[in-house]
Amino acid sequence: MSDKSPPTSTTTLDERRGTDDIEPLLVRLAARALDDEQRDALRDELIGRCLPLAEYIASKLAVHGENFDEIRRCARARMVLAVDRFDPDRDAPFMAFAVRAIVATVRQRRRGCSGASWVPHPLEGIGPAIGPAIDTLVQRLGRMPTAREIADEIGADPLVVTRAMVNRR
Repeated sequence: MSDKSPPTSTTTLDERRGTDDIEPLLVRLAARALDDEQRDALRDELIGRCLPLAEYIASKLAVHGENFDEIRRCARARMVLAVDRFDPDRDAPFMAFAVRAIVATVRQRRRGCSGASWVPHPLEGIGPAIGPAIDTLVQRLGRMPTAREIADEIGADPLVVTRAMVNRR
C-alpha cells in the first residue's frame, strides 16, 4: 500500500495521521528545557504530525453553512495549545486530551456565533439582584433607573451592572 492511497477501513485514524507513537515524543518534549533548541524542533515535529488530526476533527464537526476555514483554524490553534499544555505525568493519554480540547473549542466557537453569550463569573453574582433592584427603583423613582442607580442599590460597580444588563436574557 503506498502512502498516497486512501486508508482502508482496517487502519485507525492514528495510523493514517502519523500520531501512533506520539506519547514518547511528548515525554521527551516535557523533559527538555524551554530554551533548548532541540525542544523547539521536537515541538515543531509534534505539531506537524498532530495538525492533520485537528483538520480531520474539524471536518467531522463542521456543519453545512458554517465557515469551515474558521472551524479548521480553531481546531488547529487548539491542537497547538494541546501540544504545549499536555502533561505526560497525568493519567489521560494525549489523544484523549487533545480531541476533547478541540471538540470543546469548536463547540464553544459555534455557541459564540449563534448568539448565545457566556456571562463572566463576576456578572453571574449580581445578575439575579438586578431585576428586583430595578422593580424597587421604578416604584421609588417613578421611572426606569440608570445603571448607576441600580449599582448603588445593589452595591456594585456601574460598569459591571451595565455589562450584566447587556448579557441578561
